[in-house]
Amino acid sequence: MLTGPDGKPFDFFDETKGKLAFLFFGYTNCPDVCPVHMASCRKSSPGPACRPPR
Repeated sequence: MLTGPDGKPFDFFDETKGKLAFLFFGYTNCPDVCPVHMASCRKSSPGPACRPPR
């Protein structure tokens, strides 16, 4: 089970059933490549999917 941006449980399978979905696990805090990958992800996703945690 994943956690949604509101802190509540998010069932990826149930929430994305019948939709095209992209699941990406990125690190928000590492010295070199991670920030670049997260920035690329952010550009490709208009929604909250690639926002780092607060």
